[in-house]
Amino acid sequence: MTNSENLICSVVCLNEQKIQNIRTQLKSQSHFNSQADMLKVLGHPVRLEILAVLHLEESCVCDLANILQKPVSTISQHLKNMRNVGILQSRQDGKLVFYKPNSSPEIWKLIHPFITVFKENNSC
Repeated sequence: MTNSENLICSVVCLNEQKIQNIRTQLKSQSHFNSQADMLKVLGHPVRLEILAVLHLEESCVCDLANILQKPVSTISQHLKNMRNVGILQSRQDGKLVFYKPNSSPEIWKLIHPFITVFKENNSC
């Protein structure tokens, strides 16, 4: 028996209607691939920091670099990765490009749990 044969149940399914109903309700494989790509990008602590800052206020790469105390080139690469998978939106204002989290409801549902903006221990 090959490895691929082990992946599929060999028992005859008696509820084909259930299987068909579930298959029609599932989103496409490309949808899951896209979400997995977003989650991979969010797996970096600097990108989570960027997302937290941008949740508070739209910012350019220079502001983000200063806030996070990282080189502009580093922040720029992270922004590119985040924008490529659809996590961020950008707009140009003269020579500056400003970034903010994508406001699409589907993307927002995915990224919202990762946005940790404030310190948990807010003592005065």
